[in-house]
Amino acid sequence: MSRLNIFIDGTWLFNQCREGGSLSNTTENPQGRFTLDFKKLNQSLLNHVRASGGVCDSIGDCYFATSVFK
Repeated sequence: MSRLNIFIDGTWLFNQCREGGSLSNTTENPQGRFTLDFKKLNQSLLNHVRASGGVCDSIGDCYFATSVFK
């Protein structure tokens, strides 16, 4: 069993999902927040690794870390 472990920079993600952020701007509603479907993201990442010759069969531990700077 081989697990895929990924680090997501929550500070960057938070900023890109906000109204007018790069992820919101690519949707039909750029004036609203982008809702991230983590289950879909995890499956897409596993599919990408497999298509690239990787042997991961599951997602490892998931941690979401963020810092807010003033």
